[in-house]
Amino acid sequence: MGLFIHTTKEMAFLLIPLFVLVLIIGFFSSFFQFGWLLTAKPLIPDFSKLNPIKGMGRIFSKRSVVESVKSIAKVTLIGWIAFSTVASKFNEALILVDTSANAAILFLARTASLIMAKVCALLIFLAFIDFLYVRWEMEEKMKMTKQEQKEEFKESEGDPHVKAQIKAIQQQMARKRMMAEVPKADAVITNPTHFAVAIKYDPDKMVAPIVIAKGADFVAMRIREIARENNIPLIENPPVARLLHKLDLGAAIPEEMFKAVAEILAHIYSLKGKR
Repeated sequence: MGLFIHTTKEMAFLLIPLFVLVLIIGFFSSFFQFGWLLTAKPLIPDFSKLNPIKGMGRIFSKRSVVESVKSIAKVTLIGWIAFSTVASKFNEALILVDTSANAAILFLARTASLIMAKVCALLIFLAFIDFLYVRWEMEEKMKMTKQEQKEEFKESEGDPHVKAQIKAIQQQMARKRMMAEVPKADAVITNPTHFAVAIKYDPDKMVAPIVIAKGADFVAMRIREIARENNIPLIENPPVARLLHKLDLGAAIPEEMFKAVAEILAHIYSLKGKR
C-alpha cells in the first residue's frame, strides 16, 4: 500500500504538467476560433437528451456518421503508427533480455517518445484538416436557399407586387396632377394623334415657356380632350411636338426651339387679341 501511494504521487507529479498543458492548449484553440465564450448553459440539466427516440436520431444522423468515420480513421492511423514503430524496433527489443533494467527502461522511453511524437504530429495535422472541414460545414449551413433569399429580399426591399402597385398608384396620381394643369396651358402642340404637349408662358415669371403636361397615345388623347373642353388651342406641329415630348415636366424649352414656339404663341396671341 505504501508503494502504491508513493507511485501514485510520483505519477501525479509527472502527469499534472501534461494535463495542465492539454488544458491550456484546449482553451486557446477554442479562444482563437470563437473568441471569449463564458456561459453556464452547458451546466443546466437538459432532460430532453434522455429521450431515446431523439438519441437514436442523433446516433444515426449524417453528422454522427461523419464523426464516427473520423474517429475510426484517427484510431486506425494512430494504431498503425504505433504498430509500425514497435515493429521497426522489434529486433532491438530482443536483446533487452541481456541488458540491465536501466537500459531496458531507457529503450522503452525512447520508443514511447517516438510513438508519441509521431502521434502528436498526426493529430495536429488531422486537427487542422478537421478545422477546415468544420469551417466549410458551418459556411454551407449558413448559406440560404433560394426561397430564403426571396423572403429576405421581400423583408428588406418589400414585396415586388406591392411595390409595383404603389408605383402604379403614384403614376396615376402624378397623371391626375398633370391633367389638372392642362386647363392652365396657353397651347397644346400635337403630332397630331401620337403626341400632345401642353405649354405655358408667363412673361412676368418665366424666362421661357415650360412644359406643364405631355403624353403619348391614350394620354395624348386625354390631353386633347381636356384642351377642347377648356378652349385651349390645339396646334398641329409634329416636329415641335416630338422635340417637346422629350423634355421633362416643368422644364423650360431649349434655346434652339425659342423661334418655333414663339411663332406658335404669337399666332395664338393674335387669335386672342393679345400682344
